[in-house]
Amino acid sequence: MIVKAFADGDKATLGNLLSPEVYAGFATAIDQRKAAGEQTSTKLVSIDETDFAEGAVKNGNAQISLRFSAKMITATRDASGEVVQGDPDLVISTDDLWTFSRQIGSPDPTWRLIATESDHKA
Repeated sequence: MIVKAFADGDKATLGNLLSPEVYAGFATAIDQRKAAGEQTSTKLVSIDETDFAEGAVKNGNAQISLRFSAKMITATRDASGEVVQGDPDLVISTDDLWTFSRQIGSPDPTWRLIATESDHKA
């Protein structure tokens, strides 16, 4: 959901799924793309592996870090349709570490993304 919402520029969805700090970075990137007249497309080809990396309780919040190994296709096009980043025909492998947090005891079941680390390879 997060990857698709980011590619689609869906800040409303991202606002519900990201911490304010992570949201600010995503929103800035979306605004920069929009100002440049660019659009991004992302296709998740496969999630090859998901591993638990770490869990903790901090300041009344449960936190969990997960490593995702996946394959995707992503490309950003300018206003004329020319590819300016990525490749719409190239599958890339990604290894991402995402950390999620949820307030313990909250009636809201949403785990929000609070940090990411990525390593993309062609």
